[in-house]
Amino acid sequence: MNDKVNVQVVFDIGSCMGDFVAYAASGIKPKLYAFEPSEQTGVSQLKEVTFQKKDEEFVITTIDDFVKGNNLSRVDFIKADIEGFERHMLAGAQETLARFSPKLELCTYN
Repeated sequence: MNDKVNVQVVFDIGSCMGDFVAYAASGIKPKLYAFEPSEQTGVSQLKEVTFQKKDEEFVITTIDDFVKGNNLSRVDFIKADIEGFERHMLAGAQETLARFSPKLELCTYN
């Protein structure tokens, strides 16, 4: 049995301060994409809708559109902790999920 996991592209959705990304980067050195809707902590890239939160505006896109727009040839792992919006993220990732079958780690406590 081979215990090694071939993870080259990781999405951290709801990255906050980037602790998961920092942890992931310390191991196998995948290409990491962190998404967080805040000027202080990062940029949100998750259907193109603009919303406001504390006087900040963010453009939201789907994972499928992000993957297409950045011509990604793979997505291996998606971590999402987005305060109960995980089902919306999954709805916008249907093509990516079907094409690449990434491993998922989804927060369920919200």
